[in-house]
Amino acid sequence: MQTRYVTGVVFGIFGVIGVGLLAGALFSFVHTRDFAARAVEAQGVVTDLVRSRSSSRSSGSGSYSPVVAFETAQGQRIEFTGSLSTNPPAYRPGERVRVLYLPDDPYSADIGDFWNQWFLSILLGGMGTVFAAVGVVPLLLFVRGARRSAWLRDQGRLIQARLQGVEQVRNVRAGGRQQTFRREVAVGEVR
Repeated sequence: MQTRYVTGVVFGIFGVIGVGLLAGALFSFVHTRDFAARAVEAQGVVTDLVRSRSSSRSSGSGSYSPVVAFETAQGQRIEFTGSLSTNPPAYRPGERVRVLYLPDDPYSADIGDFWNQWFLSILLGGMGTVFAAVGVVPLLLFVRGARRSAWLRDQGRLIQARLQGVEQVRNVRAGGRQQTFRREVAVGEVR
């Protein structure tokens, strides 16, 4: 009983984490969709790459975020660092990129390609789906089993039997191979 309780708690935690990740994915999706609906498009140029170190100090690896400069419709020059870091770098200095920015707040800008806009939503949605499935599928199977047990208690018929013996059955072909099976023989009465 203790193992079943711990297993239920673990699956419950996975389910809660999954629902939280899915909520984060939904929030990110709505935020990105609203940003894209209000944003104005401009042409930008990657001016530099900013390297950020990985969390492991022993490793020399890191990721790179592009620094992008663009000009607003009012002629104001804006420079920002892209929100997505990659290794290897996704852009190189001098490369032209599509920029989306808010007209009333041009410093709220980002590169306007698919991955820069939707990566967080896809990542959180994928992880949330996996965690929620790990948490919810066993719960559904448990509920299904409980319903089946309740139906059998209400509608089923109790059969009691006494085990008389076990015998081996040889030379049975199953799955293309010779196999030996054991068969239990029960004798009893139906009540």
